[in-house]
Amino acid sequence: MQHLVFEPWKGDLYEKEGLAGKRVIFSGHSHHCDKHPECSFRDKCRSTVSGCRDCRTTCPHMDEIQEEFPNEWEEKGLALNTKTEIEQFLKSGNQNTYKKFSNFMCEYFGYSTEKFWDRIVYYNYVQYFLPSRGSEKYWITKDQENDLAFEEMLTMLPALPDVIIAWGAVGNHLYDRYRVDGKSGEYKYLFKIKLQGEIIDVLNSYHPAYSLFKDGGKLKNSMDSIFL
Repeated sequence: MQHLVFEPWKGDLYEKEGLAGKRVIFSGHSHHCDKHPECSFRDKCRSTVSGCRDCRTTCPHMDEIQEEFPNEWEEKGLALNTKTEIEQFLKSGNQNTYKKFSNFMCEYFGYSTEKFWDRIVYYNYVQYFLPSRGSEKYWITKDQENDLAFEEMLTMLPALPDVIIAWGAVGNHLYDRYRVDGKSGEYKYLFKIKLQGEIIDVLNSYHPAYSLFKDGGKLKNSMDSIFL
């Protein structure tokens, strides 16, 4: 992988069944590192994609990754970070953002948490750790390697998505960079982008950590427009 740092989570049924017959990528924003304030690598892995990539086998997060992937961590290192987060959530159910997001989607599609995650791809757009939990668009646009990594990630999948559901500022960025009609205006909720020659529907929701995630029924109505 030339640009990608964090491999996506990919469920086994993403390609063959997906959600309501559609292949869906959920694009979150970023990973945060506030666990190791005295870490000697913190300025490197929290500033650029290349800096984070250089720390892929020496980062203190490796203890968590090693626990979840004892046979892969030595080779892949930080590439397994997103997958580790999801595995930990599926075992404990304690991560609030994933829990709120999963609860809504499982109720909408009628799946258990495990069956839902088995049908999707999940990917965080920013390919290095952020120093805080702020979700400013600046962190997506400051390093072009985030865009190159996103496009590289798509080539790893068995098939391109039919739909991308993007959280918060990620949707703004996809809109600005890839939107097909050249219009400007409100990002939420629905628009189309062109990637690798294919037209893909994008649903830009609020971030699940935000109180307006469901937005008074607007999220469900937008989901209906795509999946019903």
